[in-house]
Formats: sequence, C-alpha cells, structure tokens
Amino acid sequence: MLAAVGVYILVEKDEELGERVGKGLGARALAGFGLSVSIDELAIGFTIGLLRLAVALVVVLTAAQTPVASLAGSSLGA
Repeated sequence: MLAAVGVYILVEKDEELGERVGKGLGARALAGFGLSVSIDELAIGFTIGLLRLAVALVVVLTAAQTPVASLAGSSLGA
C-alpha cells in the first residue's frame, strides 16, 4: 500500500495534490496510513505464529533487511 501511494504521488500531476502533500495530508490520511501499517504488522505476526517460526530468527532477519530497505528508500527518495 505504501508503494502504491508513493507511485500515485509521483505520477499524479494535479497541483491540488501537490499542495496537499506539501502542507501535510491531514489527520484522517495519517490515521488511515497508521491503520494500514498496523493491519500489515498484524498479518505478519499471524503468519509468523502459524508457521511456527523461531522468534529469534525472525528478529535477526528483520534486523538484517531493515538497513538495506532504509538505504534503498533514502537513495530512491533523494
């Protein structure tokens, strides 16, 4: 969902959207974004539990991929 929003903002040429993004999207949009991230994390948690994965392994793999994803996002965002 986050990738779709980013692509939409990059593709959309509407000046009103540009102004809204520049000024902030507002409380409703931020709450919706927070809710979507929370639902995503809940789904990941259920999947980890259902697959009976070792929590330590999941933590290590998540910690390993986080800097890579952050650096890639920072590079693409610049």
